[in-house]
Amino acid sequence: MAESPDNEKTTSLLDFLAEEHCKFRCVLEALEADMAQSEELARLRIRDRLFLLLPVLDRHEELEVLIFERSPFAGMEGSRDLIDQTRAQHRDIACLRADILGALEFDDDCPFPVLSDLTKVLIDSLRWHLDSEENTLWPHYRACVSRSLDQTLTSQLHRDIEIIEEDLTRGAVSLHDGRY
Repeated sequence: MAESPDNEKTTSLLDFLAEEHCKFRCVLEALEADMAQSEELARLRIRDRLFLLLPVLDRHEELEVLIFERSPFAGMEGSRDLIDQTRAQHRDIACLRADILGALEFDDDCPFPVLSDLTKVLIDSLRWHLDSEENTLWPHYRACVSRSLDQTLTSQLHRDIEIIEEDLTRGAVSLHDGRY
């Protein structure tokens, strides 16, 4: 789809989020590959990846709240329902993160099938959530937000986006190099 000049900057802000979503998907794929390993190795790799992923998800959610909920976009026609749906998904994922962190806290006592099941649910939930945002929330944002508003949001959020990208890239490289 061709972008109009007015949507050029809007697309660039969403491109930042799309890059993050792509990095999340890479971590999710790595988690799936980890689960195919021997239990001892899988436990170690899954644990390390989750300790990398979970805090970054928190920061990513904070960024999305700033972009979508705490900006003029939230008051635009049709935005509130989409934001509420996304917020509900964030709450569900936060509950799942808490369950996973609880399991990781007692890593030695947590049966591997429990950790594996929680990880599978997280993978499925995150994939569904990422797809949902990309297919409903983002197109609405793109259609509603003016170039000047997006430029303002972009400049306010650029540093937050860079921090998340650095964390994800550093973690993905570490995980890819076998350091995790």
